[in-house]
Amino acid sequence: MLYKSKGFWFGLLVSLFFIYLFVRGVEWDKVPSALASVNYWWLLPIIGLNLASFWIRSLRWHHLLRHVKEIATWPLFKANMIGFMVFNLLPLRIGEFARAYVLGRNQNITSPAAFATILAAPSYDSFTILLSI
Repeated sequence: MLYKSKGFWFGLLVSLFFIYLFVRGVEWDKVPSALASVNYWWLLPIIGLNLASFWIRSLRWHHLLRHVKEIATWPLFKANMIGFMVFNLLPLRIGEFARAYVLGRNQNITSPAAFATILAAPSYDSFTILLSI
């Protein structure tokens, strides 16, 4: 069972600690008026652009992985979403390792091969920017 795992309890404690750090200075009496003043329609284009950026990252990752194994974009998109969720919840860019692990486990490639393409992505981006100048 999941709740008997030491990793589960460690993850829960880490999450609770960071939630505490996040909310410790909140003035709770001002939260309802702040939420009432928000224009939520701006969330739709933001969500759309965010998903599009993850899809483009998945296409880039597909291009980098084609020499290792031909993988469709959808599994890469799912691994990206999981990795960036972990990246936002835990420190030290652990989400990068999560992306490689999830892809390696689900697509039958070695996690080091997937991680190597993740390490290559920033240099690929830099080269693309230099070509566009």
